Amino acid sequence: MTLLFALACTQDPIVVGAKPFSEQRILGEALRTLLAHDGERVAPLSVCEDTWDCQHRLQSGELDLAVEYTGTGLALLSTEEYGTDLERLRAAYGPLDVVWLEPLGFDNGYEVLVPDWRAVTESLATISDLSQAGPVRLAVPPEFVRRPVDGLSPMSRRYGMQLEEPILIADVGERLAAVVEGRADAAIGYTTDGALGATALVPLEDDLGFFPAYEAVPVANADRLDAHPSIARAADRLAGELDDRGMQALNHQVDVAGYAPNVVARRWLREEGHVEGPGLELSAPAGLVVDPTDGLEAQVEPARAALRDALPDQPVRLVEGDPVEALASGEARVAVMGAERFFVRTRAGKVERREELIAEAVVGTRLVHLLRPRGATGEPATIGTVGSESGAAQVAALAWPQAEVVGRAGVEELLADVASGDPDAGLVLMEAGDPRLTDAVTAELELVPVVAPRNTDLAWLRPARILAGTLPGQTGSVDTVSVQVLVASASRPSGAMLSAGPVAALPSNPRPLDREAAGALVEALATAELPDPVLPRAAATVPTVEEDHRLLDTALNVLVLAFLIALVRLAFGSITPVEEGDRGAV
Repeated sequence: MTLLFALACTQDPIVVGAKPFSEQRILGEALRTLLAHDGERVAPLSVCEDTWDCQHRLQSGELDLAVEYTGTGLALLSTEEYGTDLERLRAAYGPLDVVWLEPLGFDNGYEVLVPDWRAVTESLATISDLSQAGPVRLAVPPEFVRRPVDGLSPMSRRYGMQLEEPILIADVGERLAAVVEGRADAAIGYTTDGALGATALVPLEDDLGFFPAYEAVPVANADRLDAHPSIARAADRLAGELDDRGMQALNHQVDVAGYAPNVVARRWLREEGHVEGPGLELSAPAGLVVDPTDGLEAQVEPARAALRDALPDQPVRLVEGDPVEALASGEARVAVMGAERFFVRTRAGKVERREELIAEAVVGTRLVHLLRPRGATGEPATIGTVGSESGAAQVAALAWPQAEVVGRAGVEELLADVASGDPDAGLVLMEAGDPRLTDAVTAELELVPVVAPRNTDLAWLRPARILAGTLPGQTGSVDTVSVQVLVASASRPSGAMLSAGPVAALPSNPRPLDREAAGALVEALATAELPDPVLPRAAATVPTVEEDHRLLDTALNVLVLAFLIALVRLAFGSITPVEEGDRGAV
């Protein structure tokens, strides 16, 4: 039976594609769910690089179904045929083996967004008003720069807009935040962006009518549409089902609330009566904690995406605070933190490892930059760091127990104080060449070599080197130590550790990841480097339930195949009979 099932599964599954933003993922997952509900084999959602990638893969048959927008489809054409947008698109795309089906009901057009206070104080109501206000710092999605008809350059030419170098930000929340925080004057957004309701931004009127309509329409490969009528049925079930406000609400659940697109899609389909079944309720958020003074913004987003994969039915909520305490209390399921937070110095002066934590995966490495005024000698009596409870402060306290650790608000303030002699030294924990550090270093400061400890409780401080010229005025290479940045979780019960050691007890109510979720997290991060062997890690040698099933399926296939071979041999008399004299030997 297992062999026959395997033969039956050789038919190619239906492949649904999506562009790399929330709305496309939600719609793609909705179409996949409806196809699976109709009994079709469906591949995991295939995320394209951009519009051009999706279009190429639809035409070549690599994708069977996706959602496109009428304005985007027209921008890719050179046709001037008259008629409605859909009539023109269907006529032009027919020879390309791409079929435009029925619209979903909403228009997701481009908008130029500015802060509401600026719109009032500077009387900005239209894009023309913004164009006349001087050079514009515009935050845009990367694809918008490439669009030849309705993109950045054509828009600036149409409006006579003078632009500074565009700020490319793919994530919609970060793009809108750039305007709110003053890093950009305006942003390109979409009318259905889920993050819009959480910001004080307003759209400017497209007074010259530059942008066309962008109705969302399912598009399918013609050959696969003929082979699978269920593709059209699934798309037709969504025709006219979503207006602008409804799509924005679904995007909000992903972009702001943090739920996974497949969960949002399945829940909406159930609410609208398209599918039935349990397990579609929205679960409580899973916390991802990071200390804001650690400066680990670049490592947070990969960890958040991986946690979404590991816990697909839960949103991911960002928590700011002490990572160890948040994991211990259950406020967070996962932390992004440095290896230094796995250790604590006791009152007796001994460095102990925290066994209530697990180092799941490595997401980066930082170097210790110890800076002092040029010509300073002797051991520093005071060491300054950014934040008194930051990872850098913990490195200073663990590695220089004789020194007093003092906190400062930022890198510039810290290094200015070090240059003036108070504190004696500054410890900055960053990647080599980080502009936050290089821009703050002055001629009065120099790097001090740091010797890596060997065979001690500080062995997690591994040897590294800062090459000549990395910092302003640095004429030679300087030896220092590196510290891993990790995704960590609370330890799992009952023998999940590779080794045992002293426990730094904390009052706790942790919510550790189970083995399956932890494995999915590590797989989603896909980092090659393993956590330092001195850190507490989870055992990875026990087969999972999924692996056990694969072993069972393989064994069953072998048995079935052996049985069929035996039947064939019996049918053709190829089995040698046992001779009379050999019976006693059996």
